Amino acid sequence: MVSKIPIFLILLVILSAQVAVCQWENAFLDTLANDTLDEHLSSHTFVQSPDGTLHVTWYGTDSHGLSFSKYRKRMPNTQWSVPEEVTSGTSEGVETSLPKDVRPDSVWMVARSGMSLLFLQQLSAGNWTVTPIHPFEVRVVSAIISPAVDPQGRWHVAFLGEYISTYDIWYGLYQDSTWQWQNLNAPLGPFGSGGTPELVVDDEGAAHIFYRAAAWRTYLIQHCYNDSAGGTNWQTEILGNNNADNYSTSAIWSREYGICAAISGNDGWGMPSHVYYHRKPVESGWLAPELITGTYSGTSGMVAIDSEGHPLIVWEQISGNILTGNVFYAYNTNQWENLPLFENEVSYSPLVVMDAQDDGCLVFSHNPYPDDEDIYFFGPEAQTSVPPSQNQPFPNHPYLQAIYPNPTNSGGVIQFSLPIGEQIQLGIFNLLGQRIRTLTSGYYGAGIHQLTFGDSQMASGWYLVTLETPDSRQTQPLIILK
Repeated sequence: MVSKIPIFLILLVILSAQVAVCQWENAFLDTLANDTLDEHLSSHTFVQSPDGTLHVTWYGTDSHGLSFSKYRKRMPNTQWSVPEEVTSGTSEGVETSLPKDVRPDSVWMVARSGMSLLFLQQLSAGNWTVTPIHPFEVRVVSAIISPAVDPQGRWHVAFLGEYISTYDIWYGLYQDSTWQWQNLNAPLGPFGSGGTPELVVDDEGAAHIFYRAAAWRTYLIQHCYNDSAGGTNWQTEILGNNNADNYSTSAIWSREYGICAAISGNDGWGMPSHVYYHRKPVESGWLAPELITGTYSGTSGMVAIDSEGHPLIVWEQISGNILTGNVFYAYNTNQWENLPLFENEVSYSPLVVMDAQDDGCLVFSHNPYPDDEDIYFFGPEAQTSVPPSQNQPFPNHPYLQAIYPNPTNSGGVIQFSLPIGEQIQLGIFNLLGQRIRTLTSGYYGAGIHQLTFGDSQMASGWYLVTLETPDSRQTQPLIILK
């Protein structure tokens, strides 16, 4: 088996006297899915519970062309959980979406399967229930479903649907043990005009839905909102900026700072592209939009805010209508500054949240090879003070634990698990894909295995520890600091 190691031009973070870059000073690269499966993040979600637990879901296809959906979480002061298969072995993609502010004691998500909307909930035993919930005779056509949960624990969902050849935005609220559905009569135009909604819910349970609406030879972002949980008194307003066409919105709700949104669009005919920041303070109107991409051409802005209300927007560079594979971020304390996170031409679909320490947490896809997209996390390392436990149950596939300690000055502990006995190779590679050292190779039985490595001759830098079996590959980053 030929080893395939991603080639990273890791983290071109430029320090500037005019902007605070503390959001990434504790950042650490970690793998969420790095194997022979083709895994995608382009329409999936990365969210944070109020208790600081991080949740991520993605889907992909296996070697037989069947799709699967996976989920992982990282509770405070712990490592990432073992990947869970939420769905598997389906001929149609089941693209799951986690709600904003998901509760750690009641994890749920929604998904589209064909023309149906599915509700998935994690049981206490770790299994997932799957229930169809879409309104009667409505065909789900959203590429992305937007769910949210309010402080009272009520479930909200918005999606693009078709009913009797008419396309509209549909909103659902789970209340009194049943789903209650409304359509917004949104001016979407033929075939929905790509009007995928973005939903946030305020502290009172009122829904705020952003979607792309068709206007005369242009596209605008509309903000549609009701006055209470399940309320039917909807009001609509247009969010304008200097883009000729607006296409997508990323929005969050903050009880201190109101609604914060990043709207992406262009000057018409697809280029150049710009991202604008919009904010509606609590009990106030919308402030003037602010251009955040400056002289760059950028799209797909994803917004987060720190504890003082300063916005952080991660966006993708675009050339014409083609993504370059470079990821940037913009941060504003007194003025907007744009700095590169990854200039490697193979990183896509960044999703961002801010933790309680105002550190940025990023999940993105990395695609250096055709048909082999992987998922990575970039953010603060879990603050664990003990090595991985050997008493943890091992998953039903080969699994390489995060290295401990990491960073290290010369060596550490590596733990991996195998569901069946098989031949393995465990090695260290540099970021150019060159093998630096073979740690072990040969036949290992089923179970959890642990070994200690050390090499005082290894230079400071980033490395990749890789576990290979005949049918899989697992990779974990390793940082040597001396």
